[in-house]
Amino acid sequence: MPAVKWCVIVNPNAGSVDDITALEKSLGRLDSFELKETRGPKDAGELAKRAVGEGITHVAAAGGDGTLNEILNGVADHLEEITLGVLPLGTGNDFANSVGMPTDHDQAIDILAAGKSRMVDVLRLRNRDLSSLFLNTSAGGFVTKANEKLTTESKDWLGSVAFFVAAARTLPEMEEYQLRVKFDEDEFQEFGAYNVVVANGRTMGGGIPVAPQAKLDDGLMDVMIVPAMPLAKLAVVLPQILVGIHPGGGDVIVRQAKRMLISSQPNFNLNVDGEVIGEAPALFDVLPKALRVVVNPDAATAFEEG
Repeated sequence: MPAVKWCVIVNPNAGSVDDITALEKSLGRLDSFELKETRGPKDAGELAKRAVGEGITHVAAAGGDGTLNEILNGVADHLEEITLGVLPLGTGNDFANSVGMPTDHDQAIDILAAGKSRMVDVLRLRNRDLSSLFLNTSAGGFVTKANEKLTTESKDWLGSVAFFVAAARTLPEMEEYQLRVKFDEDEFQEFGAYNVVVANGRTMGGGIPVAPQAKLDDGLMDVMIVPAMPLAKLAVVLPQILVGIHPGGGDVIVRQAKRMLISSQPNFNLNVDGEVIGEAPALFDVLPKALRVVVNPDAATAFEEG
């Protein structure tokens, strides 16, 4: 088998100096690689696009979910031509967790070098202003407000706990939204809600299991909606969600779909993989098995097919 050359795109803000130094040493375990550092927002996407234009077929994101998302959208016109790798450096690393990539650099790069890969679904969000791909989650409502309270300093200091702290700070601002939602060919539904999550991966916010049964290759998005309810009841439901228990009886709406239309009054911002990019109304759909991703062979539970 000919040697594979990887373009490894690292976000130096996603980890400590020690993390980056250790990563660079571990990269020597690959047959061939070039290391590119981002300098600012959207840089990862531009570097990935340039690498693919130069004939690179294997691109790795060394950073968090945001870095991975930038790279995905940078190569959006070349998904069928590339293999994507994930080297977790960020605070969340939710998609990396779904494909079983360890935070230990040597172990992660050994998995990259072994080259076991799977075809995964890619989700797409479109509104009147943009079209954006994502691999893990998109959210609107309460979660997006919590994301907006996250700072680089809090993520550096608190790590994956930072989202929980931001969420607690957001609780006094809990707002009800009147949603109009259409799944696939169903009729529109209208109801009040606090939050919407559209998931491809299983977790968000550094490990919150919003879609614990999600499969990365089933051609479906997993949607979780927290409908409006008395705050006393919400105080019971939210902790259950945080540990992956989705109560029945309408307390939480859980659906799978290939396509979802959503609008809201008042309007809310939408994020993809933790970054706010636009607002509702929006259309979500699935690009089934659109991208090849290197995975840990032990991550079989995240896939429909063995």
